[in-house]
Formats: sequence, structure tokens, C-alpha cells
Amino acid sequence: MKRLAYEDAAHEFERAVASLARTPERDEHLRCDLLLKLASAYTRSGQLDSARKVFSQAADLARRIQEPKRLAMVALDLAPGFFFPSRRRTSTNTSWSDWRKRWRCSGRLTRSCGRAF
Repeated sequence: MKRLAYEDAAHEFERAVASLARTPERDEHLRCDLLLKLASAYTRSGQLDSARKVFSQAADLARRIQEPKRLAMVALDLAPGFFFPSRRRTSTNTSWSDWRKRWRCSGRLTRSCGRAF
């Protein structure tokens, strides 16, 4: 059941990205956020090849708009087991997402990443 919900979410994020592309004023920050959400939905629905492609697009866009925080989010979503091997993401483990949200909101991510990206 969960997988179907993520597939539906991916479809809605695809529509949002396509709609944003048709607007005359392109908000690249919003586009990057939507790409991150789309890639995350693909990952959770098991569409890993699609997720990698969209994560790559989000990373390229984050570099282009000079957003190290968004680029770091790509890295954290791509390799949760690399940064914290004991917190590998599984379909039943939601603690990784909770940790990522707390980390992002604390501001520590921006300070630790700086302008290295």
C-alpha cells in the first residue's frame, strides 16, 4: 500500500515539475525542491533508476544556482548508509527521514557544508 502512495506522489511531483517548466518565470529554487521531492518519491516507490536521474538533475541545478544546502540534501538522500552505516534506509525505517529533517532545520548542515560545493 505504501509503495502505491509513493508512486502516486511521484506522479504528482512529475506534473508539478512539468507545470513549472511551462511558466514564463522559472523559479529555479522551487524547481530544485520539486526535483528533490520527486527523486525521493521515486526512491521510496522502488524506481531507483529514475531516482538517480532526477537526483542528478537536482544536483546539477543546485550547483548552477549556487545552493550548497540543496546539493547536500541530494548527497544525504543518495547515500544514507554511507554517512551513517547503522541508519541504512529500509522501507520500514523512517528514522532517516526524521533525522534529515532535524538536521536541515537545525542549521548545522549549512555551517558544516559552507561554500565547499
